[in-house]
Amino acid sequence: MESQIQSGHYFHPREAKISALVPRVQSKNIFILTGPPGCGKTWFAGEFGRVCFDRVITYRITAADKNPADFCRNFYGELKRSSPKFTSESAEKALSGGIDPLETETLLNDMLREYKKAIRYRKLIILDDIHILPSIGVTALGITSMLSAAGGLLSFALCSTRNSGFQPVKGKLLKSSHVIDEDYLKLSGEEFRALSAQMLEDRDVFMGLERLRTAAEGHIGCIVAVLNAMRTSDSRSTYSDTFAAGACDALFSSAINHHINKDFHNVLALSLIPSFSPQLTAKTDPTGRTDKVIQQMLSENLFLYKSRENQFRFHGLFREWLKAEASARLSEAERKKFYETAADLEAEKKNLSAVAEYLIQAENYDRLEDYIQKNFQDVILAESKSGISDILAGVPADVYRNKAWLPLAFGHVLLSVSPDKTRDIFLQTLDTFTAYGSRVGSIISACGLLSFYCGIDGNLKEAERYFGSVRTMMSDACDELSEPVKMTVCATYAQGCVYFADGNTAIEYLNRALSIAEKYHIEPYRTFIYTLYVSAYLTLCDRKMAEKYCNMIILKLGSDRDGAFFKLWLVSAMLYFFALTGQFAALHTIMSIIRKKFRLHLENSPRLLAFADVCELEYALGCGKMDYAKRILKKYSESILDNLPEHASSVILSMKAITLAYECDDSAAAAAEMSIKIRQTSEINSFFPAFSELAAGGAYTLLGNYKKAMQHLIKAANQERHPINDNAAAGAHAYLSYLHNNIGDRVKAREHAVFAVRLMKKTGYLHLSSVLPEVMHNVFSYTVSEPLLTGFVTETAFSRLDIAFDKHLRPIPVMHVKTLDNISISVGSFSLDCTDISGHFRIMLAVILSSPGFTIDQEQIQAYLWPESSRENARRSFDNLLSRFRKMISDTFGGLDAKNYITLQNGMLRLSNISCDAERFCTVMKSASDCYGRGEYVLCASYISEAELLFTGRFFPGLNSVSVVEHKRREVDVAFISMLRIMTGLGSFMPDAFNPEIFFARCLDMYMHENDMVILAYRYYARKGKTQKCRELINTYSSYLAKEGYSGQEAAELIYLIKSADSF
Repeated sequence: MESQIQSGHYFHPREAKISALVPRVQSKNIFILTGPPGCGKTWFAGEFGRVCFDRVITYRITAADKNPADFCRNFYGELKRSSPKFTSESAEKALSGGIDPLETETLLNDMLREYKKAIRYRKLIILDDIHILPSIGVTALGITSMLSAAGGLLSFALCSTRNSGFQPVKGKLLKSSHVIDEDYLKLSGEEFRALSAQMLEDRDVFMGLERLRTAAEGHIGCIVAVLNAMRTSDSRSTYSDTFAAGACDALFSSAINHHINKDFHNVLALSLIPSFSPQLTAKTDPTGRTDKVIQQMLSENLFLYKSRENQFRFHGLFREWLKAEASARLSEAERKKFYETAADLEAEKKNLSAVAEYLIQAENYDRLEDYIQKNFQDVILAESKSGISDILAGVPADVYRNKAWLPLAFGHVLLSVSPDKTRDIFLQTLDTFTAYGSRVGSIISACGLLSFYCGIDGNLKEAERYFGSVRTMMSDACDELSEPVKMTVCATYAQGCVYFADGNTAIEYLNRALSIAEKYHIEPYRTFIYTLYVSAYLTLCDRKMAEKYCNMIILKLGSDRDGAFFKLWLVSAMLYFFALTGQFAALHTIMSIIRKKFRLHLENSPRLLAFADVCELEYALGCGKMDYAKRILKKYSESILDNLPEHASSVILSMKAITLAYECDDSAAAAAEMSIKIRQTSEINSFFPAFSELAAGGAYTLLGNYKKAMQHLIKAANQERHPINDNAAAGAHAYLSYLHNNIGDRVKAREHAVFAVRLMKKTGYLHLSSVLPEVMHNVFSYTVSEPLLTGFVTETAFSRLDIAFDKHLRPIPVMHVKTLDNISISVGSFSLDCTDISGHFRIMLAVILSSPGFTIDQEQIQAYLWPESSRENARRSFDNLLSRFRKMISDTFGGLDAKNYITLQNGMLRLSNISCDAERFCTVMKSASDCYGRGEYVLCASYISEAELLFTGRFFPGLNSVSVVEHKRREVDVAFISMLRIMTGLGSFMPDAFNPEIFFARCLDMYMHENDMVILAYRYYARKGKTQKCRELINTYSSYLAKEGYSGQEAAELIYLIKSADSF
């Protein structure tokens, strides 16, 4: 193994790490390389010598060198072989008369000083396997004497497995020494990948190699052994830890046989667990022999590590090798006894996961049942539910069928990991605990079932059943519940309250649960409670409070501790928030996360899939994207709807009715009636009845059946006053206004429109569920003239419906001006592209859009366009240009009155009723930056979602030398860099939401002049571990600086700024 590494046959020189040591050669002349056997010490020392010195001598110490006289004789012989002309008078004299061991120290000192005088080149003497020599005595003193000759042209490298114990380098020599430890010798990720590609060049696919890198912990010997085995294996099987451990057998066996001769049997059992303490070794072997072996392995660096907490662990692959040895050498009884002893110690530490794992390995399920019963609150307090669920999954099914507390614990942790698998578990435990008369076990089981039916299955009847059971049990068992159990019960009961739209009661119980979660620092439960707060406040239409708890949720999204299903809960709460508040750009961002990261979980829960689809349907209907809505609804056949929870199928049928009615499809009526029928026959009449009535009324309105429409819409409008019903009532009034407008009753149309807008203002929601854009267009047309509503209406209509109002308050379409990258003007489906907007048109448009409020003095325009013309000539040219521009607008956009969009009054030229992408981008980014600074991450994410859709390039590219335009371009550039900075910042909370790399790839070259942009990109790539990207960026930046005429020193300072830690 060592020869393969040393020869370099399978390994390229490690230039980066060796180059980093070159400056050390100027001030140090003793290099100490330490690490376990096979980690590449000798090879690295040799390569280091070949790069940094003129000559290298390698002397490998053997057991024979333990004799001081033999060491002197053998070492002198090696010096003679490497330098044939060298002769030491003192050595020759001592050899001819016999070497006195007591004179070894003086002899070695004299020999090396004579050798130092004789050499003419820089030489490195490598003393390999120096750990073989005794730690104290004459030889040790002799080595120290040798090293005192270091300096000038002579340097030493000592290779040892020991980190301490043998100390030939001491006193003054310490100042001249430099330690190259195991961590430095480990292969980096880049070195590992290069070596793998070289050794496995004939393999088409590298399966599992990243697991090898992790298990080998950078150990070169292990990596080369495994890669060589994979290269020569006939089966060419993919990587596994067992395969890797077998490939390292020669390396590990040699190390153990060489260093440890006896008492190794007791160490084998220690490999059965990830880490162990001195207390465990003392319990398993009271004789102390195992402790001695452990100490020896530690001092000899034999693949054993000690943490600051006084815990020991074996190297990953070495442990796998030991486990195979343990399986072969230890009896089943010995292994079980060891596991039980380990469980005893972990029980004292209250380490639930370790106790469970060890007792399962020992197959002592009775004891595990008893432990969980006595310590069930530890199950609740555990932070890593997914880790415990993985452990408890190892319990055989027949054991679970005959236990109570053990399956209850399994079900409880599964709620955070795979809640779709919990129903049968909780049904079993509820029956068992009811039979036993255990009220604590019964209420925890009932809570599990309530959580399952509310969160996963959606069966309203079953949810209501267990909701009532938990309510009754809470009062009966209150005195018997520990505080963590009370927290679970309160949070689950609040979940039921949210499900049945009782927001106030939900908040009351959430407050109780949160106080306990904070007292015990139960982080996952605290986060789960935040999600329930979001839903509770949304049922009360309290957007501000819902947003507050969404901000808290975002901070938890980047955690790796929680299971995937738990993260799905967090993301779903945000999705619900964005859907109800009509923040559709952010909704799309969250949906992309859900579709990409949680696809399998959605497939396993029809209720959650339906929930996600309903949120997207809200977006589709609210934006009038009916084709998109049809694509979503296409999957919901009659059979699939039959298998959904009643309220989910009712909601989807309602939205289907609106979609079909929009296309005048008479089957919309059947869908609407079926939605209402499901709600009524399933006895969920009190559960959001307004929504199905609204959808039915809306569908009938679109179909022209106004009589039926009015019946349903009046029911929706007159539902019991509740914040969640106010949104449906507003929608009902909107459709009633649309209906009365269609039949010519403008008085009632206005009356209902005013009701709708007032309810919108009251709830704070700008989006009305299932209300189409043309219906809202009608509402805003009637209410814009209402004095107290005008501001709200004009702003909402402009931002959400692309509707503006002229000076007579008549609705007109908003004109969109695209200025980033390609230039265009569009109204509806008509547009003018950049070829139409050229020359003076382009400059005039750019100057106006760069001015505050899109307003500028016409003389400034004239000065920009005709700087050398007289005032009169410039005025005539301007009048002609404005006239032609208005005509082009009118001709292109179907007779649109251009004066509604570009006006000249009192010498001031102004663009009105215009939406400019650059202006909107800067406004959105100002809001995003403010929110980010205040920690309002939900709103910030919403703004960033919109901003990344808006930004397509620089402001009026190619239009230079116009100061006002360049100023605006700079404003956009700063906003763009701010967007990327916030994206990377949000990435630590929402790692899957935003991808700044897309913008770096597309825009970095055009922003190479922006030092902040380069720093941002370098920081992003560095944090992602993309070293090649970092190098490419620095090379590109260096070329740019040279091209721009920066001096070498200036360029070096800028590159240092980018690379320095301060930039991160």
